[in-house]
Amino acid sequence: MDFAGLFKQHGWELLVVAAFTLILLPVFSLVVVIARFFIKQSVGIDASKIKKRHVLVVGASQGLGKEVAIQVASLGASRVTMVARGTDRDGSGKSRLDYAVDECKAQCSSEVMVDLIKMDVRTPDSVSQTLESIVQQHGMVDWLVVCSGSANPLLILDNELHGHSNEKAMMDVNFFGTVNVIRGILAIGSKMSPPSYPERLVTVGSVALGCPMAGFAAYGASKGALRAFTDVLRNERFFYGNIQVHHFMPGSMDTPGFEEENRNKPEVTKLIEGTADLYSASQAAAALLQGITNETYLINNDPIGVLARLNIQNLTPRNWPLVEAMASPAAVVIGEILLRHFDGISRKCSRRSQ
Repeated sequence: MDFAGLFKQHGWELLVVAAFTLILLPVFSLVVVIARFFIKQSVGIDASKIKKRHVLVVGASQGLGKEVAIQVASLGASRVTMVARGTDRDGSGKSRLDYAVDECKAQCSSEVMVDLIKMDVRTPDSVSQTLESIVQQHGMVDWLVVCSGSANPLLILDNELHGHSNEKAMMDVNFFGTVNVIRGILAIGSKMSPPSYPERLVTVGSVALGCPMAGFAAYGASKGALRAFTDVLRNERFFYGNIQVHHFMPGSMDTPGFEEENRNKPEVTKLIEGTADLYSASQAAAALLQGITNETYLINNDPIGVLARLNIQNLTPRNWPLVEAMASPAAVVIGEILLRHFDGISRKCSRRSQ
């Protein structure tokens, strides 16, 4: 029987099968992608890729950076260098960085060397000098994890208050700060004989890049620039000894930094963010290290992040290309639902303020 005859005789049945295939295949594929995410999370961290490494963590005084330093030290790194500004002081004269280093030493073997370095990532000359000193004393670092960053959510017209540009402040820390550190370590490595570079470079972005929301114009722009920079660095890595590059896109974390940003956060931002769960810095650090040791480029720590990643992957390595391609239609539909939900919240808040 030819196709025309078959369709004439069983047309409705074929249409039903086709419709269910178009709907169920993307949904099933998305469920598989999410399930794979949780399964890989449960596998844990491959400590063999951390043991005997010198890990340099920038932004290690609190939150994610501190937890990354503690966990790599506990997993057998030979040396952990914890870097932050360290300009704050309490009544006893100690900074958050001092306490973070003490905590790291208390939770790892005495064989692990834990160093404290004070550096402001916003000053290129200071960054270069500090990195040069570290490399001269201990050789090229094996891992460079740049966690420094901050968020100051404000509506766009509030970003230019009291003569200060919030956009510039966010770019200086979140984008240029990370660029200063990475460019600094690459420049030092290129001058060594023979050239020597870190085994891994890690940058920290945000899931906010895939979930644009009111109040995060300055923050989102800085993290978007950092994501673009890291994407290019991944492609350019062959010029620098084939460094393994990773980019972390965490959701909101329950950290001192999150508490600080909540003090002046617009109501609309709080309402939109309130739809997502908070993860501890320890959970986020474990997810980051699991992704790194599993050789993942774009790393997430929650299902919302996985959905966001599917929609903003760009030309970068996917975790499971064929299945993610089949899941994309479902991810687009869910993204459209979230978009309308976020717009609805913003519309309601704008009416209240009028």
